[in-house]
Amino acid sequence: RVTIKESATYKIAAFNQKGLRGDVFTSEYRKTKLQPAVMVKRNYTGLNVQYFEGYFKSVLALNTAKPKLKWNQPDLTVDQTKAKAGSFGLLYNGVISVPEDGIYTFYLTADDGANLTIARQLVIDNDGLHSAKEKDGQIALQKGSHFFQLAFIEGGGGYTLKLQYSAPGSTEKKDVPASWLK
Repeated sequence: RVTIKESATYKIAAFNQKGLRGDVFTSEYRKTKLQPAVMVKRNYTGLNVQYFEGYFKSVLALNTAKPKLKWNQPDLTVDQTKAKAGSFGLLYNGVISVPEDGIYTFYLTADDGANLTIARQLVIDNDGLHSAKEKDGQIALQKGSHFFQLAFIEGGGGYTLKLQYSAPGSTEKKDVPASWLK
């Protein structure tokens, strides 16, 4: 186990018994403070969802597109009664409420592209047109509510969208509960 106390970039390689080196992996660690929770004045339920019909190569294209539909829903499922086109984009906005202070790891699986932003920071960039791919990212959060946005695009041919997390001090992956999203 290694404890890292300052920001740094590490290059790590494994060696076999004969001394031959394997792949070199680069990992960047950033020292950060807990992102402060925001005050939520009303008890909202569900996330605001915007649906964009069309073919998008990147989730960034949703920033300039006009939504065809808007609705609220309690979770990150893709509502197939509304998202009927073969190619589309979805933008989920709201807050995520975490139960304790600490560093949270999020795991975003997407086919095609998706980006996760929490506390106005890009946590996971899983953008682009690709098959189901999981990417992860970490953010230090104070107990309470934080601004949340998940942008998702589907280029056609089937989709996957799944958001999981592991709590501070744990490596166990769990689905982000709907009760955390408002």
